[in-house]
Amino acid sequence: MTSRRIFSLVAAVSALLLTTTLLQADAFGNPLATRNVLPNGIVLLHSEQRSLPLVTVRIIFRAGSATEPADRAGLASLTARLLKEGTQERTATELAEAIDTLGGRIGIGASADTASGGITVLRSDLEEGMRLLAEMILRPVFPEKELRRKVKETIGRIERSKQNPASQARVAFRKALYGSHPYGRRVSGEVKTLRSITREDVVRFHRDHYRPSGAIVAAVGDVSLREIRELLDRIFAGWSGSPPRMPRLRDPSFPGKREVIKIQRRVAQARVLFGHPGVRRDNPDYYAVRVMNYILGGGGFESRILSAIREEKGLAYSAWSYFSYGLYGGSFQAGLGTKNDTANRALDALFEQIRQMREKPVTEKELADAKAFLTGSFPLRLSGNRNIASLLTTIEMYGLGLDYVEKFPRLIGSVTREDALRVAKKYLHPD
Repeated sequence: MTSRRIFSLVAAVSALLLTTTLLQADAFGNPLATRNVLPNGIVLLHSEQRSLPLVTVRIIFRAGSATEPADRAGLASLTARLLKEGTQERTATELAEAIDTLGGRIGIGASADTASGGITVLRSDLEEGMRLLAEMILRPVFPEKELRRKVKETIGRIERSKQNPASQARVAFRKALYGSHPYGRRVSGEVKTLRSITREDVVRFHRDHYRPSGAIVAAVGDVSLREIRELLDRIFAGWSGSPPRMPRLRDPSFPGKREVIKIQRRVAQARVLFGHPGVRRDNPDYYAVRVMNYILGGGGFESRILSAIREEKGLAYSAWSYFSYGLYGGSFQAGLGTKNDTANRALDALFEQIRQMREKPVTEKELADAKAFLTGSFPLRLSGNRNIASLLTTIEMYGLGLDYVEKFPRLIGSVTREDALRVAKKYLHPD
């Protein structure tokens, strides 16, 4: 494990940071990161890592597809992707050349909940890399020609995906599960809505959602707290704005009865998905659910679903289950890939495993193996600057608590057989 320096609370105050909180310390007593709220509302999460002369900076906004109008689906994704297609200072080609000259990485994109941008550069190139990132975020021009090209590219991908059974199953499943909720549509949008998006829509969305107040910046690597703060002050000088207005969305609700959707395709393999609303990320049962689902279908060849359906019965080449989490609710999903003529038998076997999970406790060995894997693999999330930056923004976005790094292994380790049975009964609904 790399050594980390202990940050001084006095130094943080002298740097005019509004708030400073130490995140969980490592085994040497050194903090993983500091949390600071800057005057313009940016939440700065900083983790000093001196092992390599590299720095990763990640910034996220509440500007995902859940915030876009339904009749403009795809707007959030297009806005994020167009940030690299020209600014007030440079064309798209000039931006690409400047990024290549740095020899680092600059990525920008959108998901259902957020839009994000990030850079990984040598310490010596940090200021130039940050200036390029800020230029794209603050001063994009959204050329009409590039907008139309991105729309055409996206529609082409959507049309091609219709030939992919797995893709079609996911689209139909998501729509049936979430209905009119934003999670029920593609982040990339739909053919009809994409064609209706104008440059004015993009400009307005960017103006309303890319604001400093509520944005999260994680800076990880060979840079001190004072250095990154001074850099942010210089590069984002004058950037201000209140938090964006967020839509009021209810968590997805259960349907009144089981719904079966069949999509006919001339293919030899069937992709079957089953699921229902799940749990929120801030649910106290999250840790027990993680352990329970690892045993059920999240543990690969160690899981009950894959072992029973593939290894014992030979009914499928893949089978799994998982819980997904978002800012506006989550879902449970189980699925399998099998031959057409074994699909019904494989699905029966899947339901049987879910019912058994609800009816009797897991074994001591299953519980021990699940907890060992989940706690043992957790440190991988702290390996490398980009992994740490991603973890820090997740902690902040979901309000997981500043003791999350310490809390996760401890709470996973405290899950009992009775806990696994309780959450299986509560959150698994095969009927």
